[in-house]
Amino acid sequence: GIHRSNYVTIENNVIYDIAGHGIHLNDGREIGNVFRGNLLVWVRARSGLTTADLAPAAFWLINPNNTLEHNAVVGCTHYGYWYQLLLITYELSNNTTEEYYSYKQPFGGFYNNSVHSTGLHGVRIYPQYAPT
Repeated sequence: GIHRSNYVTIENNVIYDIAGHGIHLNDGREIGNVFRGNLLVWVRARSGLTTADLAPAAFWLINPNNTLEHNAVVGCTHYGYWYQLLLITYELSNNTTEEYYSYKQPFGGFYNNSVHSTGLHGVRIYPQYAPT
């Protein structure tokens, strides 16, 4: 997973036989990343994983402000590309919380990607996308 990293390029990887999510953003604040030319094959659910990993996606993005281009997904039990856009609440060090609306972020881009042989959806945007 990509955790608290911005403006990174993940390029030309082959990822095979994955239990749980393939390439994913962890906390929803990651922006400006580019995922280019990656091949993900056989992304599957498996018992004993976290609840989120029981319905895995090859690409699981919590923030739309990232770019996917020229990627291919083949054979997933659930989703090829899943934009799970949420209201995220972060606990701060001073015992307060801060809300972050990933579903209001601008869309980075989705160009020339392919997906086939998924169990549910090739591309899923859920529960909403409402950019400001």
